[in-house]
Amino acid sequence: EGYNCSQCIIKAACDKYCIPFDENILNMNLGVYGGFGVGSICCALVGAILALGLIFKNENDLKRKRMELILYFKNEFSCINCCALKKSCAQNGCCNIIIYKTGEMLEKVIENKNL
Repeated sequence: EGYNCSQCIIKAACDKYCIPFDENILNMNLGVYGGFGVGSICCALVGAILALGLIFKNENDLKRKRMELILYFKNEFSCINCCALKKSCAQNGCCNIIIYKTGEMLEKVIENKNL
C-alpha cells in the first residue's frame, strides 16, 4: 500500500491489536526506513519496537519485550544493521522477507509464544 518498512509493521500491529491507526502514526514513521537513511538499524525492527510501545505501557514489560524481540531478530538474521542485512540477502524482495518475519516475531513476543 506504499508504506515503508516501519510503517508496514506499525500498520499490521495496529490492525491485529485494534489500535487506532491515524495519520499521526503514519507520519511519525515517514522517515523511518532504509536504516534511517544511513543504513544503520533495520527499520522493520524499529517499527516493531515502536509497536511494542503502543501495546505495553509498563516500562519493565516494554524493556523485556524489546530485548526479547531484538534477540529473536539477531538470532534469525545475525545482525540488526540494514546495510548488512541487504548485503547478505542476494535475492529480490529481501526487505519484504525481513518485514514479514519481523511481523511474525513481533506477534509471538506480544502473545508470549515461543519462537
